[in-house]
Amino acid sequence: MLDAAREDDCLTTEQAAVHESQEPHVIAGWVAAVAQACESQQLPAQQIFGEAGIDLAAVRKPTARFPISRMNRVYELIGETTEDPCFGLTIAEFVHPTTMHALGYSLFASSTLESFCRRIV
Repeated sequence: MLDAAREDDCLTTEQAAVHESQEPHVIAGWVAAVAQACESQQLPAQQIFGEAGIDLAAVRKPTARFPISRMNRVYELIGETTEDPCFGLTIAEFVHPTTMHALGYSLFASSTLESFCRRIV
């Protein structure tokens, strides 16, 4: 018999779909930036994202969103794959104003770093 904590982790397919639709999502541009950072470091991006349940072909769709739990799994897999503790900083090289669509443009239109930070929060 499963203990109470494990029972909560076990969801039917329908329950998992509802749970996933209610959790926060990540915009496709960010997922693409992480994938590009992987490729720049010769990490197997297709394998990493595939194992996390993310089809990189879907990233090309501008309205695509991905559950944060899947991206968290991507980060875990990257951590297991690379020996670079600063890998996250590599992602910044692939973030551009268009990465976050209109939000990105509004952030880069900020006149100060403080206003940039206030807009993103």
